[in-house]
Amino acid sequence: MTVHIGPYTFDRVRYDHDADVLYLAQGDPARAVDFDETPGGHAVSFDENGDLVSRWLTSASFSMNRTASCCWSYRRRQAQQT
Repeated sequence: MTVHIGPYTFDRVRYDHDADVLYLAQGDPARAVDFDETPGGHAVSFDENGDLVSRWLTSASFSMNRTASCCWSYRRRQAQQT
């Protein structure tokens, strides 16, 4: 399964029914080097260039059932200095 959200294509998708968490990743999630939380309380990870790697949507079924859509935001990370 592939999920498209805006300009992002997530090719690794998994839903944990017991935890009600939707895991979305672009490529290998192990390449993430930085982690943050969105204003909505969801987790995001970034690669060394500051590009989005993955997103964890907590209370996914509640959010989708309530609004029939999913809206999310995050601040793009600056590339890490080496």
